[in-house]
Amino acid sequence: MFGKRKQTLKSNEVARMEKLAQEFNYHGEENYYGEDTNYIGHSDFEFPGGDSKQPTFAREYDSSKIYTFTLANTNATDQNIVLCPAYFDTVARLQANGFPNVTGILQDGLVVAGVTATAQDSTKSIYSLLNFIKLNPTRVTGVTIQSNVQAQFDKVIRYSQVSPVRNLGERTINLTEYFDVRQYQNNKVEVNLMARDEVLHFDDQTVIVLTVAPNSSLTINLKLGATSNGASNLAVKAKTAHRNLKARINQRMRG
Repeated sequence: MFGKRKQTLKSNEVARMEKLAQEFNYHGEENYYGEDTNYIGHSDFEFPGGDSKQPTFAREYDSSKIYTFTLANTNATDQNIVLCPAYFDTVARLQANGFPNVTGILQDGLVVAGVTATAQDSTKSIYSLLNFIKLNPTRVTGVTIQSNVQAQFDKVIRYSQVSPVRNLGERTINLTEYFDVRQYQNNKVEVNLMARDEVLHFDDQTVIVLTVAPNSSLTINLKLGATSNGASNLAVKAKTAHRNLKARINQRMRG
């Protein structure tokens, strides 16, 4: 009889835990599609700045996380350099899929004849950045470009979401629109993408192309916003769910 009672209690406990698990189940559509009017992004994304206890999109632009690299173009012509290649891995594939004018894909060292790129921090390579954003979509809320030639500020950033089944079009960011002639530093432009709702999404479905002026040397700062980090989210959500389950079970056992 004792053994049977022990088995019954175990079954009840399993049923109770299953019910609690359903109560705490995470439903992404409630957060991502606006059905929850209180949703402001906490717990679902990594934010490099703001309140570390409960960071949200409200302070996304306060980010202090900057990725810096240099680009040098010694050619006598413009070079259209792909900063984010989406799911394409070669210039030829990009050219064959709607981007005929691109000349190189950002990478460490030689990008294309006459163009080189270098990460400011050698321990955080461009290779690492591009592979990270393919797995962990990241928003860039601002870009600062410093150049030794004024002509660079007449160039553009083009970005397109890509799909093998839909034509999603292209958008253009004109650097000259952000260049303030009153700036004391006339060799730099600060592009506040948040201000005009033009945030760049560095991910595996977006192609971002920067036109680099001839005989120019650029220092580019990418201001990183929210990151959708699946690996990190899984660990955090599992830990939170188990903590909540334990608390609820203890509460109900006492009640």
